[in-house]
Amino acid sequence: MPQSKLCKPGSSINRNSVGSKNACSKLTEKQVLEIRNLKENHNWTQQEIADTFNIDRANVSYILSRKTWTHI
Repeated sequence: MPQSKLCKPGSSINRNSVGSKNACSKLTEKQVLEIRNLKENHNWTQQEIADTFNIDRANVSYILSRKTWTHI
């Protein structure tokens, strides 16, 4: 099944999978740790990080505030 169908709102496939095990994930655990490192130790802006990893700035904010990727 294509990822686009797996990631539609309301899809129950992989709903309980976390991190990179979720088919809709655009990042790996290693990339999330790198995002946190870039902000904490190198003072990159959220927008710079978002542009580098090709994700939305809001997703960077959620990662940094640990609203997402809480398991690492």
